[in-house]
Amino acid sequence: MKIPLLLYFLLIATKGICGVTDSESQRTADVTTYPAIVLRIIDGDSIEVLGQIAVLLPNPESISLIPLAPKVSVRLLGINTPELKSCPKAGSAAKRKVEELAPVNSIVRLSQIKSDAYANRIDAKVVTSDGEDIAARLIALGLGQSYTGKRKKIDFCPY
Repeated sequence: MKIPLLLYFLLIATKGICGVTDSESQRTADVTTYPAIVLRIIDGDSIEVLGQIAVLLPNPESISLIPLAPKVSVRLLGINTPELKSCPKAGSAAKRKVEELAPVNSIVRLSQIKSDAYANRIDAKVVTSDGEDIAARLIALGLGQSYTGKRKKIDFCPY
């Protein structure tokens, strides 16, 4: 049975496989960034990208980096924005700001990559080509709230 590379990535990112401890893998994730091209803005805290995301796979002598399937959905790490359906005005404002910061076909950098609750999606810090953290900017503008994922997500609708 073939297992998609994303599944390998999720297992390694969350379980510390290959003799890499959680603290070691977290340190690596904090300093490693991967370029990606924005394909689509889904909403204020989710985008779809095309890029070279590397994963750690077991190797008897070392840990290897290999390319992952290039098209992936990314949830912006550290933020919750209004939902488009339940809070259309604020949700659309957040989505428009992401479209402005990282338009389709622009290059962004992904870091701090983590598994997500949904299949075929990862959580990551997303930074624009000029170094701006998209989530931090949205929070500063009041278009989103800080969210660590450690508590139940509260539906955020500022207006």
